[in-house]
Amino acid sequence: MNVSTIDEFWTSVLEEALEKALAKKPGPVPGARLRVVFGQLLKSKEQVFPPASEPDLKFVSFLDRYPSVVRVIRRKGSDVLVIPANRPELLFSSEQAFSIRLELFKAFTNFRAPKDPWYERTLEEVVWREPGAKERGDFVKIPRATEESELELRRLFLPEVEDLEVRKRVQSAIASQNPFREFTSAVRAESLQRRWHLYRSRAIANRLIEWASGAGIAWKDEWFVPLDDATRSRSVIRRFEADLISEVLSGLEGEDLDRVMVPLNLVLKILQGKRHR
Repeated sequence: MNVSTIDEFWTSVLEEALEKALAKKPGPVPGARLRVVFGQLLKSKEQVFPPASEPDLKFVSFLDRYPSVVRVIRRKGSDVLVIPANRPELLFSSEQAFSIRLELFKAFTNFRAPKDPWYERTLEEVVWREPGAKERGDFVKIPRATEESELELRRLFLPEVEDLEVRKRVQSAIASQNPFREFTSAVRAESLQRRWHLYRSRAIANRLIEWASGAGIAWKDEWFVPLDDATRSRSVIRRFEADLISEVLSGLEGEDLDRVMVPLNLVLKILQGKRHR
């Protein structure tokens, strides 16, 4: 087989192995498990890994050769995790939760910020710039979330709530005069915080990858941070409480805001990000 044919063969087997592994258990696939499935498929095709031409080739190094097929998530002291390159939402399965890097999370969800979010290619970080700021080669504009887009995301979440009575209460919250605050309160009252966090994270991850693809930016492993059980719980709580603070503040009138002027400055730094340009 020529080089092109060999590459097509490995790509085909890798895609099939990943599909089989995901069919058995949806979510990020541990590298060791994918290696077993991959080996079984090769055996059925009378092939072996590593190939005779590269006897010292490591499986993870092999996976790194196919970034259009798989993404390899490295974890300190643990086996790697593998997902299809076009399925970032799998990082937010119920068992293996990841967190979207906070500055990116804010950039794709904060529709109240007075400045617009941009991504600085060189530094690989979010920068908030004045509305109407001119395009620059090293800056890529991030599409702003809108009030309607955030409401629609909450409406789309409703089918995830199996209990019809609970669903009705959450739906009523979305239809209220203060939908974001009431939704957040309803989710907390019904103990849906984790389910909402995972659903929202999957949606934002897809939005993030779609934007990156359109902007010609290769998505980075650092955008998604693996969480252990303890950190995962704290992350859900922190982001949920930030939502709650934001919704409470949005409903305050001028006289009320005057009474919280000092802490408000700190809250705004948290909600809008540390860097503003």
